[in-house]
Amino acid sequence: MTPPILVPIRRSRSLMIAGSFAVLAAFCLGFFGLVLTRDAPMDAMPFVTFAVGTGCAALAFYFAGVALRAPMALRMDHKGVSGYYAEPAEWAEIKDISVITGQKGHRFLGFALHDPIAFRDRQIAWRRLTSWSNGRSTGHHIVIPELILKDRSVDDLAAEAKALHAKAVHGDVN
Repeated sequence: MTPPILVPIRRSRSLMIAGSFAVLAAFCLGFFGLVLTRDAPMDAMPFVTFAVGTGCAALAFYFAGVALRAPMALRMDHKGVSGYYAEPAEWAEIKDISVITGQKGHRFLGFALHDPIAFRDRQIAWRRLTSWSNGRSTGHHIVIPELILKDRSVDDLAAEAKALHAKAVHGDVN
């Protein structure tokens, strides 16, 4: 049996995103604090700023938690694909594997499915939305950005995934 292919996330990328959200949250919440100290009548702006600041703080904690936990971004083995950024799918469900280039030149590893409706039905709402939007825009329902993959290129991963897919589909999983 082929050993699983494990690709961790880039911790530095998650920490950078967390830091960006933390700076934005500090700015918004600091602005909210300054507005509370003035004697002028309040309008809706401070409350909107508080809501945005709280949301940014939550996202900062989320991405910091992802960086500390350092989950596997992608796992490929004889059964199929899974990972933090990829909902579990068996090789029999996957129709096509390819490298996708986005509008801004970013590269992604994409998995097209035979039955995307059945795949989406077993996902949580947020993953269902991203799967649907990826499927509409690229035709691939599991899309993993190269930016979050540590020390791996999507070209190499696509070749390895195609080899695993061929073994699994033709019944040679040894």
